[in-house]
Amino acid sequence: MDPISLTASIIAVTQGADRIAQLCRYYIGAVDDYPRDLRTILIETSTLKALFENLGFLIESDGDSSPMLKSLDGGEGPIAGCQRTISELEFLFPTSSANTTQKTKRKRVKTTLAQLAWPFRQEKARTLLGQLVQHKTTINTAISSDALRDIKEIRRDLRAVCRMLSASETSDVCTWLEHTNPSNIHNKAVADYEQGTGDWITRTPEWSNWMKSTDRCLWVHGIPGAGKTVLASFAIRQVIRDLKESGDANSTCAYYYCHHAHNQDEAVPALRWIVSQLCRVARRVPQPLYEAYHLRRLPNIEELLQHLESILGHFARVSIVIDALDESQSRETLLRLIRDILGDPRFVKIRLLATSRQYSDIEREMLSIATPLSMSNSFVEEDIRRVIAAGLKSNPIFQQWPAAFRTEVEAALSSGAKGMFRWAVCQLDILRRLKHQNRVREAIKNLPETLDETYERIFSCIAPEDVDLVRHCLWWTMFHNAVWDLEVLLPTQVLIDTYYLMTGKELADDEPLVPNLEILKDSCGCLLSFQATDENGDFKVSLAHYTVREYLESSRSSTGQSRLFTRSGKAPHIEAATALFNQLLEVEAEVDVGAMETCLENYDHSGVITANTSTYRLFTGLRIAWRGEIEVRPSLIFDLLDPHKPHFRHLISVVGKLWIGGIIPRSHLLPDFSSMVLTPSDNPPEAALMAHLLWLNRLDLARELLRGPESARIWEAQLLGRVEITVWDETDTYIGGFRYFSGNIVELFATVGRNTASFLRDEALEALRLLLDHGLDRFDPTSILVHFIGTHGHWEDEACSRDCPLQRLLSMGADPNAPGYPCTPLQIAVLGRDLDGIQALLQAGADLNATGSTEVKDWEEDGVLGLFCGLRGVKPIDILRARKFLSMENFDRKVEDDEVFSLLSIRG
Repeated sequence: MDPISLTASIIAVTQGADRIAQLCRYYIGAVDDYPRDLRTILIETSTLKALFENLGFLIESDGDSSPMLKSLDGGEGPIAGCQRTISELEFLFPTSSANTTQKTKRKRVKTTLAQLAWPFRQEKARTLLGQLVQHKTTINTAISSDALRDIKEIRRDLRAVCRMLSASETSDVCTWLEHTNPSNIHNKAVADYEQGTGDWITRTPEWSNWMKSTDRCLWVHGIPGAGKTVLASFAIRQVIRDLKESGDANSTCAYYYCHHAHNQDEAVPALRWIVSQLCRVARRVPQPLYEAYHLRRLPNIEELLQHLESILGHFARVSIVIDALDESQSRETLLRLIRDILGDPRFVKIRLLATSRQYSDIEREMLSIATPLSMSNSFVEEDIRRVIAAGLKSNPIFQQWPAAFRTEVEAALSSGAKGMFRWAVCQLDILRRLKHQNRVREAIKNLPETLDETYERIFSCIAPEDVDLVRHCLWWTMFHNAVWDLEVLLPTQVLIDTYYLMTGKELADDEPLVPNLEILKDSCGCLLSFQATDENGDFKVSLAHYTVREYLESSRSSTGQSRLFTRSGKAPHIEAATALFNQLLEVEAEVDVGAMETCLENYDHSGVITANTSTYRLFTGLRIAWRGEIEVRPSLIFDLLDPHKPHFRHLISVVGKLWIGGIIPRSHLLPDFSSMVLTPSDNPPEAALMAHLLWLNRLDLARELLRGPESARIWEAQLLGRVEITVWDETDTYIGGFRYFSGNIVELFATVGRNTASFLRDEALEALRLLLDHGLDRFDPTSILVHFIGTHGHWEDEACSRDCPLQRLLSMGADPNAPGYPCTPLQIAVLGRDLDGIQALLQAGADLNATGSTEVKDWEEDGVLGLFCGLRGVKPIDILRARKFLSMENFDRKVEDDEVFSLLSIRG
């Protein structure tokens, strides 16, 4: 039946039932000794009317595609049956009954008694009532079953949500999702804010329309140095303040700062950060995101947008501020993301404020979706005057100047700034270096017009004896940012220590001016920013502004004294990295355990990494080796990862402290060496080095090592160690932990896979594939199959399903029954409900009745394969019947149980 006919049938039954109910009320009211069947008909037709009114509502809300409605439809269905029954039942009542209401009561009684003639129709009515009750029961059962399914789904979703509402679990998911944390940039911008500035934006009609969501996107643009980042931080705090004052607990504000030091396309990192912040505020995580976290599968941009859509459901409105669009590498993706969010009805709750320079590609895109607001205005000029006045007032050097002279300088700088906060700050730094009023007056009469001219003047003011120090500070800060992407701030003391490292100078006891914070501030001036991060006076260093890096890396700095500070290409970074490696490999590390533990207690991962210069060198070297973005000689990385070198013990110690302390759960910050421990005394150095390279996913260096003379020893070596395994059993109990391993390197990486607590699934598969590619004739494929099958599994579009090592091992001759082992691969696959693995093994000829060899000793219980002790002698089908389960993923197994049982039964 088409949807129109279905709707018509429902209406017909509803109206017919209503007419019969009215007739029953009429007869019951007119006749004292009315037939009792009329009361039954009244009740049944009244409830039928209510039932069909609900059906009408369901078809309006769910449409005709509802499985429940489809089950009730059709010529022989209960809806059509009700329509036929009501029609026949209505026929039993005289059609003139409705008109009898106009007669007198006496005539009405006589008429009804004559017309009804009930005794002759009673049997037919009871038969029809029986049919009606049967049809109603069928419909009620269908509705109840459908509702029960809905309730079960709701309960299942609620269980998942409740699980995610755990504070620690929500935090873990959000921390895993985050790639770039812009909080340090925000905090610095807040620290740079001058009271009373920036509030001009709140007085503009553009801001008012944006706050009212009349205009959903506001684009604030300005020239370099105009103060856009500080203004963005003000806007963020203003929105948060307005939400608090209005008592709007259902709305929130999220932000992201693009930054040149991130060296990345900011689209995905920005979206990951924004989604994580909204999840933290909502104290919940969308179920698909939780599942992705559980599988350690980072979401792509479309999946992130789906997560954003889900979490928006918990807010009335979300304000998002994104600063410095122009500092994203490949701005096209970020601009397209903003356009898509603003044009998609899923995200109508979002209002967005973005800042950037007025580049043509940004302007072209933003003008089509946003209201522009220029920072070239009188309000900004007044703010600049206020900043200049504050700088002249706060600096002790300027305080010694006569008040009238300070006023003269203030007027000159305010006039020359032309909307550039950065220009004004730099002029103050230049002027404070001049010792006489005449030189100051000469300077303000010949003020530079551009930032480039300003930087050239700053570098020309640096004393010859300070050139090496300033150059080191600038270059090392840029090198540090390239390594750590602002995730870890650079301590002043580390900068000083590396100065001696790089220059080869020795610190003499009688040296009159040992570099310290004040000397660095005085020498570097406005080129660097020194930010206090705690009450102990610990200062962290960063480039003062993006334009400093732009100038130093451009050809514009190749003249005058600026040429002494110019850096081009990768050479300065490689030079710094090489010096760092040489130092950490030659000098015994002095790990400050006390400082590290204090940072651990405060959940300060940056502080742990920079606890002292030794730990900083170790961590920085490890990150360079891991990421491979700064090229150093492979031999340096080989030495760093050699467990027989004296520094390696400290490296494992400090990395282990971070991970065991839960400080750095983010896979993008540092690798986790604490989950795989290969004791130097038990392992050949070449094989241990290869294991560490694969653990870091440095496949390029692993291939180079395999091409060298050490390759034979790598394949022959037996590795001994411990690996941390992630496992759940049939009671949903986590039984993971460290287990001993003994075997060759291929068996090791076949075993770890998804098992390990921190090794990413795709990386494990890449490592195993490399070993299979290069060691084709050097290992027993059946042994590798036994080690690998417990970690095998295809999940949606995961890497294993694209190029499955299991299929490759079987094609290489691995025996699917693994004779001579305590249990079979099929038993292990059934234990883990690995449907894809079971199918592959059965297709390769696995024996359903094989239960392991009785002629070999069982595996050691505390070994990685000891997890499968106890399977010997148990048929795969009996493992399933006994509900035994052991897997690296904890999931609801009902569907998998049924599918595996069907597969085994069919094959059996």
